[in-house]
Amino acid sequence: IRTSAMPPKAPKVKVAGMVLKAPDAAEDAEGKQELVELIDQIFNFYDEDQDGQIERIEMLDGEEKRCGRFDFGPAVRKKVIAWFKAAGAEGTPTDGMYLSKEKWAAAFATLIAAESGADVAAEPGKVVAWLKEAYGLCLVIAKPVPAGTFAADPSAPREPPTYPITVKLTELQGAIDEAASFDKTVLVLSSGLDQVETYLSYKTNSLVDCKQLIAEMFVHKTKSKEDAQEFIRDKISKAMNSNGSCLPFHIRMANSAFDWKAICGDKVPAELFSKKEMTVDVARKQNFFDDGHKFLLECDDRWKDYYVLITSTFNEEKSKEFLADKFPFCSEFATIIVDPASIS
Repeated sequence: IRTSAMPPKAPKVKVAGMVLKAPDAAEDAEGKQELVELIDQIFNFYDEDQDGQIERIEMLDGEEKRCGRFDFGPAVRKKVIAWFKAAGAEGTPTDGMYLSKEKWAAAFATLIAAESGADVAAEPGKVVAWLKEAYGLCLVIAKPVPAGTFAADPSAPREPPTYPITVKLTELQGAIDEAASFDKTVLVLSSGLDQVETYLSYKTNSLVDCKQLIAEMFVHKTKSKEDAQEFIRDKISKAMNSNGSCLPFHIRMANSAFDWKAICGDKVPAELFSKKEMTVDVARKQNFFDDGHKFLLECDDRWKDYYVLITSTFNEEKSKEFLADKFPFCSEFATIIVDPASIS
């Protein structure tokens, strides 16, 4: 989001929750409908808890995902918050700041016009193309909105899904984020398709490739068990403290059944696989980071960005057969199965 000068005001009309300039007679109806649908998907991307409004942290989290962690520095965060407030957010940072869908849509319409350089009403096709390029990630990982969701009581406690669940590839990141929000270790099964692990490998995380470890430990014998434990511990530390931020710890199993129970010990504690057990205090006692970083983690919510993500090309049946006894706390995992039919 940029906070540069906005375009001149024009007559506006509300269209399906989106505030647009008054359309002229030549407007492309099909492009307009697609535009409205894209706007709804983008709103859904930011509205993580699906309560029909965007909270300040949701806005920051969404922009960080869209821009990339390393491009989302303090100056950008400041601009995002300024835009959020100017759009009409209500509340305080302490008690929570919220932006309604109607106010967000009005401000976002102005932003689109300024950033795309297109006439939103007269050139919806151009705006759609611009949105797909500028907000493509939002459209890929936005979760579908169940009917009636926005009417739900936002104060009602959230409940995790009953796992395992099956999702489309386009729904995967949303499902991972949801599981992580409940402090779950996430196990993603792709049923023989390597596109899923390839897709996730492009994400910013701290990665351990188990097939590489197997080759180094048991084929080439260039790593001892102790060496492997030191290597893994370093990756965990980088996930918990990546230049002051936190990242997912990604375990790429591929089609292997690497034995993580056997690798666990003093250097790689079994609590690694339970976020509820691996608290900030426990991680500090395990010396994964220092007191300075612990202080930062206790000042804000960046610890939520750390979680364990396991990916495997096994299907559910093979996972139960070959992986169930390879991980501590495996029965607590949030298992997400990617529907092979969703991958062309």
